[in-house]
Amino acid sequence: MKRVKQTELGELPEEWGVVNILKTLAEKKFKVGKIKQLDYKKIGKIPVVDQGNNHIAGYSDDEEKAYKGDLPVVIFGDHTRIIKYIDFPFIIGADGVKILLPNRDMFHPKFFYYTLLNLQIESRGYNRHFSILKEKVIPLPPLPEQRKIASILSTADETIQKTNELIEKTQELKKGLMQQLLTKGIGHKKFKKTEIGEIPEEWDVVRLWEVIESTQLGTNGLGSESNEGLPLLKMGNLTKGGFNFDKLEYAKEYDTNLYQDYLLRNGDFLFNTRNTIELVGKTAVWKNQIKNAIFNNNIMRIKFKSNLIDNATWLCFYFNSKEGWRNLKRIVKGTTSVAAIYWKDLKKVKTPLPPLPEQRKIASILSNVDEKIEVERKRKEKLEELKKGLMQVLLTGKVRVKVS
Repeated sequence: MKRVKQTELGELPEEWGVVNILKTLAEKKFKVGKIKQLDYKKIGKIPVVDQGNNHIAGYSDDEEKAYKGDLPVVIFGDHTRIIKYIDFPFIIGADGVKILLPNRDMFHPKFFYYTLLNLQIESRGYNRHFSILKEKVIPLPPLPEQRKIASILSTADETIQKTNELIEKTQELKKGLMQQLLTKGIGHKKFKKTEIGEIPEEWDVVRLWEVIESTQLGTNGLGSESNEGLPLLKMGNLTKGGFNFDKLEYAKEYDTNLYQDYLLRNGDFLFNTRNTIELVGKTAVWKNQIKNAIFNNNIMRIKFKSNLIDNATWLCFYFNSKEGWRNLKRIVKGTTSVAAIYWKDLKKVKTPLPPLPEQRKIASILSNVDEKIEVERKRKEKLEELKKGLMQVLLTGKVRVKVS
């Protein structure tokens, strides 16, 4: 029978203690320099660690500013609440970075990191949060148990990291393939110079209006986050070659008849006419990701002439490529935060036109790479959910580890 006790953290194993975070920190003084974000380098001797999402934000060659105290440490983003485990010399980037050095007589550093990662720290926006963190209490298992828990969670992290590295390598492979396939094609030896760059001799250059059969902007109907009604695709949901449904809105079901003309169909080519400068002009092909979805008037549905383009997937890759964006960028109107592309300008844009069989081959090759990336992304999501579940049971003592 498990022996447990009631604490301010709830039910914990009898052998575990509870301690305030401030009392877990080592009483050691250390010096570390800071540099401004403008001074970050892409390459350098010393990594720069700040409170942003990236584990390493940049680099610096200023060795005098490097942290020279005990390692590892835990970094807490005072504004962002982001927590990082750092086991290498570093320089602090900008303000808002708290360096936490756990007392090793009490805590295994990696266990301490995972414990902080498991805390719920309510958001104050961009205000400071260390005042909240320092009031928290955390569980204190015996050190051998801490080491074992840290080892299990570290293994999960390593697996996630390897999956992430595979995703990044495959994305780099895709970039190279896009550069090759969308400008050089497949198996060509002769090329010609055109107003949009060098392309294979067998390819044509056309204006978009020459290959488009019809266009349609979406509904101007309003949506809400009620989770009821027809899913309404808005400009923020259409990303580079895909979709993001995190903030999906819905149009009321009693307007179904009104929205019939805006129902998305499998294979629809969608063009983002209005968004931030990063996402305006991005395209994606709808593959029935959500049933009975509709789209709003910041998105254009484009139907192509089947004798010229029978599968718009390759053109989707083109417009999302560096070369495609170069052609679109000159017709963008507006500002960095609110940019737009209008049909009167878009229809004049020139694009390469490979023969139909080559269009299909290009689309197939790049789609296969995308599928591999998506498989690994889903695997990463499952691993992250597994890690989250492990943290919930291991860091609360609901599941105990065997210590040899």
